[in-house]
Amino acid sequence: MAVHKPGRVSRDMVELLAMLQDLQAPDETWAELRRRVSDFFAEQAIARANRVVDEKGWTDEDFHRMAHMHMRTPYRSRSVGP
Repeated sequence: MAVHKPGRVSRDMVELLAMLQDLQAPDETWAELRRRVSDFFAEQAIARANRVVDEKGWTDEDFHRMAHMHMRTPYRSRSVGP
């Protein structure tokens, strides 16, 4: 699957916009369409995350451990003065 690069309009995006440009619909319809598109992408993200979990074999215990890990970036202290 090709991933769309930000800032570029693909042929599929143009076709989708062309399909919608003359559609006369009430605001409620547009709100519902926005919600459904948002839900679609959320479901896609969840499915991808679930695939990673399955591939890695992660368990609830692994998630609990990761949630409590302290993996902060170490910073060197700066000395003050000359």
